[in-house]
Amino acid sequence: MIFQSFGLMSHRDVIGNVAYGLEVKGVPKEERLEKAKEMISMVGLDGFEHERIANLSGGMKQRVGIARALANKTEILLMDEPFSALDPLVRKEMQFELLKIQKKLNKTIVFITHDMDEAFKLGDRIAIMQDGKIIQIATPEEMCENPANEYVRSFIDNTDKTKIFSAKNVMINPNCVAKYNDFPIIALREMKNAQVSSAYVVDEQMHLKGIITLEDTIRAKNENLQIEDVLIEIFSVSLDTYITDLIDTMTISKYPLAVIDEEKQLQGILTKVNVLSLLK
Repeated sequence: MIFQSFGLMSHRDVIGNVAYGLEVKGVPKEERLEKAKEMISMVGLDGFEHERIANLSGGMKQRVGIARALANKTEILLMDEPFSALDPLVRKEMQFELLKIQKKLNKTIVFITHDMDEAFKLGDRIAIMQDGKIIQIATPEEMCENPANEYVRSFIDNTDKTKIFSAKNVMINPNCVAKYNDFPIIALREMKNAQVSSAYVVDEQMHLKGIITLEDTIRAKNENLQIEDVLIEIFSVSLDTYITDLIDTMTISKYPLAVIDEEKQLQGILTKVNVLSLLK
């Protein structure tokens, strides 16, 4: 394991702090400054390269610390409650920045926190310790569904599950699916067989096109129209969208939300009942 443990040095500017680890390693000045600038840009501090650390806000100082660790090309980053002293808004901002950086660099980060919401938001796998022993290691979803004991359950009961589960964890299969090029009479038959009053419409590659209602499909049959003529656009969300981020959309949507993958293929749907069950 390799990690950086030294604090920021107030007598150095931002670029000097970020480049410090490389300086200790003996990296030539031009090379280390170039790498430092790259990392400063990645954490969103462009224009602050020569600003003194003492002049920065708490969130900006945390960005400098992250940039310095990244500049050293460490195999593993150890972050011991890095955001605990920040106010809630800045803390949320830094969590989002860390997720963006992790997505770009795909680094292994050991993140220590006492905030379960923060752990579940940032962690792919969570380890909970009790009396110095690890009692469970699992994904956030696995831990919520199968806590190892009452100690783990007590942590989970106080968490906001809408920030843990994403659309892929809550979605269900649509009751009725119709093909974009089908005749309306075929779509009507599918709705009748499923005993529903609407159908999700996809093309031959399962790309979502919209939804059709029973009434509109009957009208299309009687007026010799095509499915595309009565198609209704609906809201869609990605598989990895957290429930907390789609509640507003679900509130204004007349129909269940469609869940699609990166190729916009229909994977499932989200009903209000599914989502409200997490809020109990």
